[in-house]
Amino acid sequence: MGRFEKLVKAVREREGKGPGGGGRPWCLPLADRVLLVAVYYRTNLTMRQLAPLFGTPQPPSAG
Repeated sequence: MGRFEKLVKAVREREGKGPGGGGRPWCLPLADRVLLVAVYYRTNLTMRQLAPLFGTPQPPSAG
């Protein structure tokens, strides 16, 4: 099992056990969400820049 698969497995095991809850439903499967966060941390791109790469709607503008 590769590193990414181990990471997805660890996230899957913890899913729903953290603080928070509620909010909008996810539009991506778990593995894609983990990949999106990994790319976000690795590249310093904004979510607005990453959204088209993952086929997700862009976040609303803050201003």
